[in-house]
Order: sequence, then C-alpha cells, then structure tokens
Amino acid sequence: MKTLPLHDIHRALGAHFQQILDWEVPLHYGDSREEHLAIRKKAGIVDLSYRGLIRITGSDRAKFLQGLITNDVMKLTEGQGLYAAILNPKGRMLADLKIYTIHDAFLVDLDREITDKTVQILNRYKLISKAMLEDLTDSSVHLAVYGPSAHSLLEKVLGTTLTKSLEFSSISVQWRSQQIYVIQSMYTGEQGYELLVPAQQGVALWKEILDEGSGFGMKPVGWEALEGLRIEAGIPRYGIDMDENTFPPEAGLEEKAISYTKGCYVGQETIARIKTYGQVHRKLLGLILQEGPSTMGISPHRDDKVFKDEEEIGMVTSSAYSPMLNRNIALGYIRRKIIQPDLQVTVVSSKDGAKTSAKVMDLPFYKRDFV
Repeated sequence: MKTLPLHDIHRALGAHFQQILDWEVPLHYGDSREEHLAIRKKAGIVDLSYRGLIRITGSDRAKFLQGLITNDVMKLTEGQGLYAAILNPKGRMLADLKIYTIHDAFLVDLDREITDKTVQILNRYKLISKAMLEDLTDSSVHLAVYGPSAHSLLEKVLGTTLTKSLEFSSISVQWRSQQIYVIQSMYTGEQGYELLVPAQQGVALWKEILDEGSGFGMKPVGWEALEGLRIEAGIPRYGIDMDENTFPPEAGLEEKAISYTKGCYVGQETIARIKTYGQVHRKLLGLILQEGPSTMGISPHRDDKVFKDEEEIGMVTSSAYSPMLNRNIALGYIRRKIIQPDLQVTVVSSKDGAKTSAKVMDLPFYKRDFV
C-alpha cells in the first residue's frame, strides 16, 4: 500500500488512516464533524496527493484533446481551465477530468482510480498526434485550502494577490524559490484553491499553511469530511456516482462539462441526440432522510434501492451525514418520469432490507452565495 509524501506529518497530527484503493490516506484527525464545519465556516487544508496528475505537451496537444473530450479546450487561454469527460462511442462516461492551461502544456487532474485507464485511452488516441504524456502523480504534492478564509490566508502565506476568478483558473507563484501552481477550486462548494508543488517542498508548504492558518481557525481535513462536503455541494464523483454506464446529462454535467458548439468528439452524436430529444431516463438528485426516531443515525449506503409506494424508482450512489442540515443525506438516481416536487420515497437497505423514509430534492443540498 502506498503512503502519501506527507504521511508522517499526518500521523503526527493524530490522523486516523483508511485505505483508498492503493493509498493510505487520512480518514480524519479525530473529529470529522469539526473538520467539515471548519471548511464551511473558516478554512481547512486537505492533502489530495493521492489524485492523478498528467502533463500533456506537444504542438498539437489542444487539437488532440479537442477530438476526445466533451468540452472545448481550443477556447482556453493561458491560466484558464475547464472540466470535461471522456466518453465511449455510445456517449457513456469513461472518465472525468479537470484540465488546466499552464505555459506550454495542459495539466490533467483526475481521480487516482481512473488515472491508469485514462492514460491508456489517451495513448490509444495519440498515435496519430504529436502530443506527449507524462505522469506527474508521484513527483508532486497536491494540497487544497477551502473555506471563507482561504483567500486571505493563502495571500498571506504566498505573499501575492489572488483573484477570485473562474473555477479551474490557475496562476504560477514563486514560493521559497520554487514554482508552484495555484488553481481556483469550488470542489466543496466553498471558495478554495488547490496547490501543486514539487514533492520535496510539500512538507514545508503544508506546515507553513497550517501554522499561519491557526489564526484563521484552520484545521487539517480528512477524507470523511471531504466526502461529506462534496455530497452537500451536490458534486458527483466518478467511480461512485458516475461510471461507464452513465451519460453526462444524467449526472447533471450539461453546463459544466459539455460544449454543444465545439464540433465532433468521441460520443458527441449521442450527447447531441440527448439534448435534442431529452432522452435520459434518470437524473442524479438529492435524498434527505426524514427526521424521527426511526431514522436518527441511519445513513443510506451505495446500491440501496429507492421506492415510491411499491415501485422501484432509483438507487443510492453515495451518502453522508450533513452537519449543516443535521441530517443524513445521499445522492442517487431517480427515474425521470417519477420526479415531482417534494417527492416522498422509501430507501430500502441492500444489506438487511431496513426501510427509511426520505424526500427527493434538487441539488445542491448546500450552496454559498458568492459575491
């Protein structure tokens, strides 16, 4: 099992660890609820170094990606970025990825569990192009700072002005004579920044942010709280809420991940038909468990089934406890023809058949209004 470059730092902070695929990552540092609220109210720092990172260079790198992904990389200028998916010819998702434009390259950030598969797909399609791929996963430390205080805190640590610009936008900053990349991120539903730094400088940067962050109410944040924040913000995760059976519009990715004007790419015809005829039969929505003694402390699990009366109408994909709502919540797919305001449903456990009442709602569960 692999350990993160900052593993010893996390252990010294009292981290409890969990294996996520082939990585041992911090699950929490003693109280995941407090970590969750730190990001919602002040700031939190997260080690994301288990994520995959690929650099794409070459004179026709943009043309290469343009014919493969769902979004329009040709429109990007230096410092801009976007979110996109890779589809199979039938329009179903093989991967999702964040792409950043940095100097003479694209940086591709994606979940570690799909990095190897994505590299294989990219290599298969680049045979006729001059694009070159380099896996930077093990040579970089990937940190994130989220929360209302993240902007002020990082300006102080980095000694530079950070604009509150578009999501996925990036700048290069000199820190202790090292070049690091600072990327705008809304992954938790809060203002945030992700930092890519050479592995040998990761410990020093983490320590400085955490030390300076003590005056901002910052806490280190583990996987458990990060997943809860993601679910509150209504953000689907590949491998959990999306997979090779998912059309992007089913997961609510139409506006964020798809360009309908860029022209041809793998799977584009199917996506165009869905837009024209509205043919997706299910939609990713929120489920909020109803209050009451029969549901307190009960959280749905992946693959639990959702029923309306005696009819099965959907399934749960991921769930968490929401400190902001003081309720258990979940993401799940519901059949489109059943959806109506305040739909009352029953969630049936795939483990023991236990039944829990819930209400279906639009996503996100939580949204901050940014000025």
